[in-house]
Amino acid sequence: MHASARNLETLLKESDAVSVHTPLTPETKHLIGRNQFSLMKPTAIFVNTSRGAVVDEATLTEALENRRIFGAGIDFFEQEPLSPRSPLRKMENVVITPHTSSSTREALRNTWKSTVNNIQRFVEGKKPNWVVNREALVAKR
Repeated sequence: MHASARNLETLLKESDAVSVHTPLTPETKHLIGRNQFSLMKPTAIFVNTSRGAVVDEATLTEALENRRIFGAGIDFFEQEPLSPRSPLRKMENVVITPHTSSSTREALRNTWKSTVNNIQRFVEGKKPNWVVNREALVAKR
């Protein structure tokens, strides 16, 4: 067994809450599925804020229906938008949220503060934080 797989197995067995935050790649598609849910405690809470296909939604639904895990918080699904007929919508042990955490007042305020700070740093001749096109910045100097 690969070391990271062994670590994931231990994490799943011992955690009271499992929160997934990973990009969707060929390697992470259905990273969490039947085997992973079977390792989790029946009192565990599962949270997915990464792309929906990182989790096998059918086995998540099954784990929740069979009380294999206690509950789940989900803000991204394999198929967007989530079907009105999805059993996840009716489950009392599931919290569904839109994938809009960046739309809070605090997040918007912090975005504006960071933007102004970056402009100010640039005007003062300092390197801005979070530069996307470093080549253009170097070319200007």
